Amino acid sequence: MKLMKLGSMIMLLFVALTGCKKTYDEPPYPEEPQLEANITIAQLLAKYQGSPLEITEDLVLKALVVGDDKSGNIFKKIFVQDQTGGLDIEIDANNIHNNYPTGSWVYIKAKGLTLGTYNGLLELGLGINTSNQPVRIPGAVIDKYLVKSYAVDVMKPVQLSINQLDNQYLSMLVELKDVQFDDSELSKTYANATNPASTQNRIVKDCNGNQITLRMSDYANFAGEKVARGKGSLVGIYTIFGTTKQFMVRDLEDMKDLTGDRCDGSSGGGDQSGSEELISISELRSKLAITSPNDTEVKLPANTKIKGIVVSSIANESQYNLRVQEKGGAGILVYVSSGGSNTFNLGQEVEINTSAQSLIVYNGDLELKVPLSNIKAVGTGAITPKTTTITEINSNINNWTSTVVKLENLTVTKGASNSSGLNYTLTATDGSIVTFVRTTSGITIPDNLTSITGYLSLYNGTKQLTVRTAADVVAGTGNPNPGGGNTATSLTEDFSTLTAGGNTASTGDNAPSGTKWSGNENFPTVESAYPAGGMVKLGTASLVGSITSKKLDLSGNGGNFKVKLDVKGWSAASGQIVVKTSYGQEKTVSFTAKMGDPLETYTLDFTGGTSETTVTISTISTSLRAFIDNVSIAK
Repeated sequence: MKLMKLGSMIMLLFVALTGCKKTYDEPPYPEEPQLEANITIAQLLAKYQGSPLEITEDLVLKALVVGDDKSGNIFKKIFVQDQTGGLDIEIDANNIHNNYPTGSWVYIKAKGLTLGTYNGLLELGLGINTSNQPVRIPGAVIDKYLVKSYAVDVMKPVQLSINQLDNQYLSMLVELKDVQFDDSELSKTYANATNPASTQNRIVKDCNGNQITLRMSDYANFAGEKVARGKGSLVGIYTIFGTTKQFMVRDLEDMKDLTGDRCDGSSGGGDQSGSEELISISELRSKLAITSPNDTEVKLPANTKIKGIVVSSIANESQYNLRVQEKGGAGILVYVSSGGSNTFNLGQEVEINTSAQSLIVYNGDLELKVPLSNIKAVGTGAITPKTTTITEINSNINNWTSTVVKLENLTVTKGASNSSGLNYTLTATDGSIVTFVRTTSGITIPDNLTSITGYLSLYNGTKQLTVRTAADVVAGTGNPNPGGGNTATSLTEDFSTLTAGGNTASTGDNAPSGTKWSGNENFPTVESAYPAGGMVKLGTASLVGSITSKKLDLSGNGGNFKVKLDVKGWSAASGQIVVKTSYGQEKTVSFTAKMGDPLETYTLDFTGGTSETTVTISTISTSLRAFIDNVSIAK
């Protein structure tokens, strides 16, 4: 009986306990879209036959997002990829990565979308514009066409060399092996973060000289970072613009491997001003006697660097040379042994990594040989010239080469000329010295000099003084136009010496040179002007460009004179330039010729010419760049 009662109680307790057990709802798992891919990217791209194609079939692709706009380097688009190819999807929205981040799978419902090209790259958009190019899919309707999967994945990039890139890899994630930024890029940041306006080109090369253009947005969150100095692997999306192969990185992570030694053996480990010991230029020069035989060479110690001010001018020096002097001290000739020509201007302060580099006696002068990547601009400065005499120069020339001096009260004798320029002999009461002026420098030496300033050098025993700008030349009594001889009455300029670059494309071999023109005798004052295959290009995307003539005597013929020129514009927009005199009269030229068109010729009539008139030709805004050729100014 008692056992029965105890058993009943236990049973009741079990029922009570189990009846009180709580249950909780589990969170719902996201459901995968009820879609099934019925076409691959390669199959879709194959449908394009040269004209924009509106997709009318119920086609569905499944692809992985391999590039988004999170860093700001990719703008209003995503790149997707499957096992057969890649695709650029144009989307008119910001922060696309919030919905379609890299690594997410998406289904693309292609019916109603448009497949077309923009300068050679196939894109998927919605409709076309007046240029027959796909229009971005409006953000408000993007969910109609793109459906996100909740699966995530990582796409392994295709490993290629630059010369293996071809159309089958367009819009795909690619890893380029053993590449580095070109030497000319190493002093730059990835883009223009301080004054953002558009996109910058940065050149990447391999050790065989193959190259590709990296597109870097001024609005990328890494735009202000210094360009990676080393060699290694580079990851990004392969694209094309016309015939120019291009590459788009997604963020800094894509460039993290660019840390190895460069092709020339120099260090790629970040900022060159790291642990190197700063030595004086005097100490550097002490490593090798300037009186040693020509071609005597010594290797400099590891972990050393020098610092100084550039005292030479690109306009009146060999393209691979620069002269650097430390304040109050010695100077040295620096020869750029690889990586391009000198890009450093008069007055820039530079640091030069001299670790394991060569010091050599070349044509009787001391020369430091370094690759361009070993030179870094760190500021600006000025060297005060030493006022001296020919006698003092003769006594000290072995120590004074590549330093700035000033001579006073000289007479000038013209010497022999060659295809590059003209020699002069400068004579004082205690002796003479020679100078060579390049034709392209725009500098003229008058018959008498109150003073002349320049840096000293030796050429196989001949002492030389080289001027940098027209300001170095102060004419003596009797010269009506200091630094420029007698005033001319007319001017004709065909820019035939500006052979670098081209004038029919914005990128590639036919694009204008990226090296600024420093002017010539006819146009000694220039701003943002660039050689362009026998023409001059004025302006950039962020700067107005101009060229200003030398002084001309246009007072004859009642002050009436004509300016004749050929002009064409930059891209699709009609353009304007302004032609203005130094006394304020100006005329605007409106033209319609664009980059790929023949030049248009204009003749402008001016009045009020003076005995010292200059004429300036300039663009009127940064968006209206112009090519100029065949300028004549005459009464």
